[in-house]
Amino acid sequence: MDIDGNKVNIVKEHLIVTKEIPERYAESEFKGGFVYINKILTEELEAEGFTREIIRRVQSLRKKAGLEKKDKISLVILLDNRLREMISKHSAHIKAKVNAVEFMLSEVPVENERFKHSSKEKIKGKEITIYLDRLS
Repeated sequence: MDIDGNKVNIVKEHLIVTKEIPERYAESEFKGGFVYINKILTEELEAEGFTREIIRRVQSLRKKAGLEKKDKISLVILLDNRLREMISKHSAHIKAKVNAVEFMLSEVPVENERFKHSSKEKIKGKEITIYLDRLS
């Protein structure tokens, strides 16, 4: 490097390299470099997470009920208003994934006798109840 007419040789021992990662990101190293993930949880991401977890719990109840993948069901999920509003955008996805012909998100308890299978679940501190029955 030329500084004011003088040649200066800079080698790696002369340098101090530090890396600062903004607090909102998580870093992970892999063979090809680094990957950074934004840790800020948006309402849409939270809704997608709840949706996936609800699908998983419904599938688990289907299995306990002895249902096969092809079996169509009637499904009601009892949850609070805030969670219902978050999840309602994903209703079609839930319905398709669990093979539900009839599907409802409800804040009002349903008659338990109407459904052969039910399960009380807790997801991230939120309580939900799943009611399902096989359709003929």
